[in-house]
Amino acid sequence: MDTAQLNEIWEQIVLELQNDKDYMVFAVWIAQLEPFSFENNCLVMKTKKTMVKEWIERRYLNNITNTLQTVNVSGLKRWDND
Repeated sequence: MDTAQLNEIWEQIVLELQNDKDYMVFAVWIAQLEPFSFENNCLVMKTKKTMVKEWIERRYLNNITNTLQTVNVSGLKRWDND
């Protein structure tokens, strides 16, 4: 999958998440996520901060996974940290 396709999928996911979350949650946590790659119909995400990864995993991973499925992505495969 090329970068343009990856960004298109991520934009769809972001729109869904923005509609579902209050602005502060989105701005502080979710907006710090970036798509890294797409492997075996699973999105690989990255963030520069381990704290963001851990917070998202504890509080919003299920929400993100459900949102991924609405745009025909089977799940979140793993995280890459910069």
